[in-house]
Amino acid sequence: GLWGAVGILQLAGELEPARELARDILSLYPSQPEAKLAAAFLESLPEDIRNADPEKEAREDISENPPAKS
Repeated sequence: GLWGAVGILQLAGELEPARELARDILSLYPSQPEAKLAAAFLESLPEDIRNADPEKEAREDISENPPAKS
């Protein structure tokens, strides 16, 4: 399942996608046992990876550099 994919990504060194998937597990299935595992995984990540917010960064980039109007 999704939690297994987090483990595979972690083993492959793909921490950013693993982080996003763990966040998804927490959001979609907060009452499932995997949510506790996902929370523990997120806490174990280095601070810079744990606190990164690619969606926020993308929104900020768009607001600073809006697409050209055609």
